[in-house]
Amino acid sequence: MRFRSLTKWNINEEIHGLLFFAQRSEELLFDYTLDSYKPPAHTPSSLSLESLQVIKEVELGRIDSRNIDHVVEELSDSIKHDKVAKSLLDLPLEKYLNHSPDSDLSGLKARIEILSRTLERYRYFERCEDLLKQAIRNGQKKDIDALTKMYFSTLLHIGVHKDNLYKKTRDFFFTGSEPEIITNLDAFDSYSQLIYPFEHKFRVFFIATDLIADIKQSLKTFKTVIHETLPSDIPESPLATTFIKNADEKFVEVSEITALDCETARESAERRLDRLRDFFTLYHHKSQVSWHPETLILQCCNPDPQIVSLPRNSMEKVSDLPPKAASEKLNYMLKNMRLHRDELSKFGRVVDFHGLAVTNSDPENQLMSLWIALEALVPMKSKRSKITEIIDGVIPFITTNYVNRIFRKTMNDLIRWNRREIARILHDVALDGRASLTKRLFHLTAFKENEDLRNELFNSLRDFELMRFRIFTLSECLSSPKKTKKFIEKHELRVTWQIRRIYRTRNLIVHTGRTPSSISPIIENGHDYLDQVLLTIVRMSTSNYKIQTIPQAFELASIAREKIFRYLESAGENHNSAQTGVLLNEHEFVIPPS
Repeated sequence: MRFRSLTKWNINEEIHGLLFFAQRSEELLFDYTLDSYKPPAHTPSSLSLESLQVIKEVELGRIDSRNIDHVVEELSDSIKHDKVAKSLLDLPLEKYLNHSPDSDLSGLKARIEILSRTLERYRYFERCEDLLKQAIRNGQKKDIDALTKMYFSTLLHIGVHKDNLYKKTRDFFFTGSEPEIITNLDAFDSYSQLIYPFEHKFRVFFIATDLIADIKQSLKTFKTVIHETLPSDIPESPLATTFIKNADEKFVEVSEITALDCETARESAERRLDRLRDFFTLYHHKSQVSWHPETLILQCCNPDPQIVSLPRNSMEKVSDLPPKAASEKLNYMLKNMRLHRDELSKFGRVVDFHGLAVTNSDPENQLMSLWIALEALVPMKSKRSKITEIIDGVIPFITTNYVNRIFRKTMNDLIRWNRREIARILHDVALDGRASLTKRLFHLTAFKENEDLRNELFNSLRDFELMRFRIFTLSECLSSPKKTKKFIEKHELRVTWQIRRIYRTRNLIVHTGRTPSSISPIIENGHDYLDQVLLTIVRMSTSNYKIQTIPQAFELASIAREKIFRYLESAGENHNSAQTGVLLNEHEFVIPPS
C-alpha cells in the first residue's frame, strides 16, 4: 500500500469514496501486495464453473467424490457473503446447493448449471459495476472494498491481464496525463469504460533465432509465419523502428489472436510458440528455438504498434530481500542450522523443487514443482488422505505467521507514508520500551484504551483513505479475543480451500492436460505457503530450540497454533497485554539466540 501524490485530485466531499476506490484498486492490482489484500482467486461466478468441473472429474472417476463437498461449501460461503451474487439469484441459495452425500449427483449438477448461468461472468460483472458505482456515490467504504475485490477478480477471470489493469489504473488516477484533473464522480464512468473487457484482434511479432526457419513447413498449423523484414502494412512509428533483429534472426508473426488486451495477446501468442518448440524438441534435443522477450503488437482498432515485454511470472510475485541482506541470511542459515544430515538432505531436495519452480517460466511446471515440494516436506503420520495431511501440516505455519505478517506489512506502509508521525504516535502506546514496532501497532489497533491514539492517527492520515480504513477494519476484527479467533479461523478456512484447489489443479493437469485460466493466483498462493513453511523451519532450527528434524518443526508449529487458540479462548473479553506476543509469533523457538 502506497500513498501517492494527489495532484490530479480536486478533493471534495463528493469524491472521498472515489479516492478510496482508487487507492484500494492500485493495492489490489500491485504484484507485491500481501495475499490477504489481493483480488480473491475466485468469484461466485467462477466457483460455480469450478464446481461443475469437479463434478465432471468425479463422474469420470479421476478424483474422490468428497471434493464435491469442499467446493460446494466454498461456493455456498462465497455467495452468502457476496452482495452481487445474492442480488442476481432467483431463489434462496439452498434451492441451488441442497445436497447430501447419498443424493443424486445429476440433480446437483443441473442446479449448479442453472446457477452458473444466473451468475454468468458478464452479467455478474455489470451488476457488480452498478452496485460499486452506487457505493462510491454514497461513500460506503465497506461495500466499496468488498465490491472492488470482486470487480477486479471478475475482470481477471474474464481474461483481462492484471498488468494491463494496473497500468491503466495507476495512470488514470495518479500518474498519467489523462484525465488532467479529477473533480467528481464522472471520473468513475470514464475509468470503467477504459477497462471494460472488449475483445480485439491482434497480430504479435517476435524476433526468434533462425533455427525456426528449419520448421517453416510446420508453422502454418500454428497460424505463424516467418518474415525477413517487418511487413509493409505495419504503420510507421518510433516504437516500430526500435524493433530490430540481427542478421541471424527472423521476424515471426503469430496471427489470428483474439484477446482483451495486448498483454493477454502476447501470452496467447507465446503459448503457440512454446507448443511448437516443444514438439520440435521431440525430434531435436541439442538446441532449441528461442526468442526475445520484447514483442511488437498490432491491435485491430489501434493504429499505433505497441511494444510489450515478458510479464513478471507468478513465482516472482513475492517480496524479496535485497541481495546483500539475502546473502547475510543465507550465511547465517548455513552456519547455524541444526538439522540432522538426513533431514538436511530432505530439506535440500525440497529447496531444489522450490528452485525449479522459480527458474521455470511454464505455469504448469511451476505448480507441479510446488506441489511436489509440499508433498515431500510434510510428514505423513497416519492413514488419512495425502491432501488432509498436507492441509493439517501447513495450516499451523500459516496461522502462526498470519497476524504478524499483516501488522509487519502495515507498519512498513505507515513508515513509508510518514516515519516521524507514526513513530511519535506509537511512542505513546503504553508498552515496555523494548516492544517491537509491530507489537506497538497491534496494541494501538486492537486495544480499546488506545482509541484516542487511533483517532489521532486517523486525523493525521487525512487523504490516505485506504490506510484509515485498514486500521479501522483491523481494529474491528481484532478488538477482542473472540473476534480475533473468528478472524484467524476465517483465514484458515480460506487457506484450506486454496490448498485443495492447488491439489485439484495438479490433478487436472496430470489427468487431462488442461490448465485452468486462474492458475496464476493458485501458483502465487502455493509459493507463499511453501516459503512460509520453509523459512519458519529455518528459524526453528537456528533459534534457541535448535530443532533437529522436520517432523519436530511441524510438531512445534502445531504447538504454536494451539498456544494461540488457548490464549484466545481463555483471555476473556479483552486482550491480555502480556500475552499478545503469542499472536505476533514472538516465540523463543523462532527468535535467534542473543
